Amino acid sequence: MINPKRQEGRVIFGATLILYLLMGLVLVFRFQLYQRDAMARTVHALMIFFGTEPKLANIGFLWPPLPVLLQLPLVLVTPLRYRGLAGNVVTAFAGATCAAYLHGLLRRLGLRRALRYLLVGIFALNPMIFLYSANGKSEMISVALLVMQFYYYIRWAEKDSWEHLAMMGLMGGLAFLTRYEAVFLAGVFLLFIAYQLGRRGEGLAHIWAAWLLYGILVAYAVIIWVGANWFIMGHPFYFAVGPYSTNQFALMEMRDKPWLVAVRFDVKLALSTACERIARFFPAFYLTSALVIVRVICHRNRHLLIYLLLPIIFIFNALVNYLWGFPLVYIRYYILTIPISFILGAMFLAHIRSSVFLELVVAVILLLSAPATALMMNEQTSTIGEHYFIQRMLGHELPPPYPAERQMAAYIIEHISRRDILADTAAGSDVIFFTGKPALFVLPADSDFHRALYAPYGRVGYVLVPEAEDAGRVNQIVKTYPDLQHVEDVGWARLVYRVEGWRLYRVLSNPGANGQGD
Repeated sequence: MINPKRQEGRVIFGATLILYLLMGLVLVFRFQLYQRDAMARTVHALMIFFGTEPKLANIGFLWPPLPVLLQLPLVLVTPLRYRGLAGNVVTAFAGATCAAYLHGLLRRLGLRRALRYLLVGIFALNPMIFLYSANGKSEMISVALLVMQFYYYIRWAEKDSWEHLAMMGLMGGLAFLTRYEAVFLAGVFLLFIAYQLGRRGEGLAHIWAAWLLYGILVAYAVIIWVGANWFIMGHPFYFAVGPYSTNQFALMEMRDKPWLVAVRFDVKLALSTACERIARFFPAFYLTSALVIVRVICHRNRHLLIYLLLPIIFIFNALVNYLWGFPLVYIRYYILTIPISFILGAMFLAHIRSSVFLELVVAVILLLSAPATALMMNEQTSTIGEHYFIQRMLGHELPPPYPAERQMAAYIIEHISRRDILADTAAGSDVIFFTGKPALFVLPADSDFHRALYAPYGRVGYVLVPEAEDAGRVNQIVKTYPDLQHVEDVGWARLVYRVEGWRLYRVLSNPGANGQGD
């Protein structure tokens, strides 16, 4: 006999999965919306199986590996390789899983069925959640793992069941393999565990045992990733200090946006900037926190206070990122404020007597924060994604993004049929994505890349170069031959095709000592 409680979760999972898969198809075939990080991850997944040197090392060592690993079985299915559909499918499953676990969390907290459905609906249709459950990027996986981790925390807190504590640790480890900031949240869950056991009067030995079970799974994920960086790339923290590290991209952002330099060196300004952006993005983050504080003050439910560590650690993480030099200029970095707000709202409702009025207050706060999110998404004109999505959903016709990359890819497909192009996935993955054929390129993960970089003649026939001025910080070709961004004939290579932002050169000889022809 089917458990009706589980059946509810399956219905929610199935309904939201269909919704997000359909949205993914709309993004790809109707809107033709592709986002750079999603394209890059799909390129890396394709390279693992279909590159000239198929190997797991092609996963790339810039981002955490889980979003690419999840695509691996899907890119083996031919239709899902088209325009990165594998990534859209992954995020659709992440969004549906998140909705199902959110419903399960609300049920474990004792919320009424109608209220559960209402809150899950508000969450699932939030414009940011809706887009990121269909666009192939990693953020929705991170959101799902946070909700899942909190769900297993509640299950563990009910019965002190070790299997649920182990599941917490597993979700925490997977969260780190999705987004590095998950280590901050892991610290919060360690405090949650200690607080719950302390309330029960458990001794220090029990707390240490629980910490060990949870922490060892998170630590295992960290050790696996650090070890892979060390053994494959030669440095345990290659992902943080290597030429393709997020720090290099952060420096590029500060070059484009000088105001970020001031933020980096001013704690007060960094904190106020982070808090202001959170308030504009999802006001419920502060409002649900305020409800919890009011409940603590008025009814002395002091144990609710511990859950305010979630918003506190998020703000702290944002501050650290600003000061570290990785400015949170894109609103996707604030997406975790949405599940945190729903968790706080649910915890508030779980600790009051049944009150339709207060239930409506929480629902309205969460619902009315969605237009604020949509408004801020619409302001993101500096990046292709959120603004384009909102405009297309409003019925406005816009030209498909990345026209130059599509043109360059079309030229390559028409004129080149074998592995003959030297390119760098940093500031180059977009063109590779639109060709759908990573085997045409000699890339940094290939064993002969550096030989082709310094002595290309006879190894490759073409060199693909981005024109963006800051590409030289991360693109090894531009670093080595900066003149290729500006000069049509550098002696050893001559421009054969150019579109806005991209140049394709024909290799005529090997470069000299200064990048000039012999």
